Amino acid sequence: MVRAATKRFALLGGLAVVCLLAVVALFVWQRRAAPVPAAPRASAQPMELGPGSPTRAELVAEADRIAVAAGREAGTLAQTLAAHAASLRQVAYLLEGRRVDALEAQELWAEAGGSAHASCEAALRWLSLRAYLEPDAERQYRDLYLLRQRTDDLDCRRRVDRGLAALGAHRPSEEELLALRTKALDGAKGSHDAGPPPVSNVHVVMPELKAVLDGPTKITKVEPFGAERTARVVVRVTHPTRFAVGTVEAADGRGPRLFVDIKQATFEGPATYDGEGLLERVRLGEQNGATRVVLDLRQVAYHRVFYLPDPFRLVIDLSVDPTEKVTSPRDVRRVVLDPGHGGSDPGAIGPNGLREKDVTLDVAHRAAPILAREVGVSTLLTRDVDVYVPLDERAARANAFNADLFVSIHLNSSPDRDGRGVMTFVL
Repeated sequence: MVRAATKRFALLGGLAVVCLLAVVALFVWQRRAAPVPAAPRASAQPMELGPGSPTRAELVAEADRIAVAAGREAGTLAQTLAAHAASLRQVAYLLEGRRVDALEAQELWAEAGGSAHASCEAALRWLSLRAYLEPDAERQYRDLYLLRQRTDDLDCRRRVDRGLAALGAHRPSEEELLALRTKALDGAKGSHDAGPPPVSNVHVVMPELKAVLDGPTKITKVEPFGAERTARVVVRVTHPTRFAVGTVEAADGRGPRLFVDIKQATFEGPATYDGEGLLERVRLGEQNGATRVVLDLRQVAYHRVFYLPDPFRLVIDLSVDPTEKVTSPRDVRRVVLDPGHGGSDPGAIGPNGLREKDVTLDVAHRAAPILAREVGVSTLLTRDVDVYVPLDERAARANAFNADLFVSIHLNSSPDRDGRGVMTFVL
């Protein structure tokens, strides 16, 4: 399996090249802070703020003028104008940190949140302001989590997912998250069109959690990934559920089998999926009120079964070799470069339209041959073209490659147009 490797002097030159390429890409990257947007022309013409950054006084004056125009309108136009005024007030708050600007922006975002078209943007901006005024990371995670449950907008969900990943250290327990999900489902209809999520009124209710776990679920997708000595099977279901794991030894000319019984689950679609390498095939069938997922293996293997939430997935990992803790430095012979985003997920977008997914792929294409030539390591890209690759599949490809090091490449956006440098996170 992929594990973080200790630093080795032989690898420093190659990794320095990766960092250098990332720095070059960051300098080439267009300045992220987009100029203050112009107000919609239907009711209010934007004022000329002049060259350079506007002052707080100019921002407040423009926001007040647009807010007054919004008061004369109704429906979607009024909400669009209110959103623009809120955006200007929020920039004013970030510029000088005056609480009155933040409070005014919150009120304006609440007025703009009545539009389904603007609800995601309004909620995210509103929550970001509350994060400044009330810095409670656990509450921020719950707020974002509820917003994700209450929107069907895929782009909005991707943006929320990035925030949840950044707050991963403050993730509540699975029981609390399941209870929050249930609460969101109870009030899902129309709730995401009414502005920011009222998280302060949400409480963890254990009976609701039990009802979710004991209720019916549906298998929507089965994704097998196989290699010579490892394999992974991802089973996607619509709701959290209970499951049990068992094994069957090889007998009567058949290889060993691993099975997972998913309680109260049904499925539609193929009942058999071909595998490769260690994994011969995956079979689905009914078993005493559950769906049994059977993995036919070509040889005995160690297994680990766990689940990932939101969307709920059962992950079955297999390996011929036992998992061992790394207590000493290990050689790095295989490196996987993971260009972030791709396909339908553009990542961050610069003011001139430059997309993060294109830059990360370009960095990976430049770095891979240099690592191979100068450091002598084998490299693999999780994606070689502009396609969307799910996170599970990226990890599966790295594991199938038996990678010693996994390097994910991203280029962050920033409201500070003078921001420079490289951020490195090590797991």
